[in-house]
Amino acid sequence: MTVIDWAYLGAHFLWIFGLSLILAAFSYHTWLSQEMRRPFSAQFRKRSWQVAISAGLSLMLLAITVMPRNERWWTRLTALMIALAFASRALRDLMKKSRRR
Repeated sequence: MTVIDWAYLGAHFLWIFGLSLILAAFSYHTWLSQEMRRPFSAQFRKRSWQVAISAGLSLMLLAITVMPRNERWWTRLTALMIALAFASRALRDLMKKSRRR
């Protein structure tokens, strides 16, 4: 009988979900730039791109923080601080978008 390590499962879910957000945003904005006949670099200024990238990076770094038996404490602390910075940027960009409506 095998035992599932739920902490590792949760940590791996976080970075996989974060990466999937980034890849989905990349795919969508690549398609959008082709449809609108604009360069891909013009998509970097869109709020949907910035929110998705910031949220994805935040989840990926949060996975480093919660991974059991992973890195030293200062690596986890640094990853947590950077993850919180990306999360605050994503929330700030998301709130700006909702205020404009």
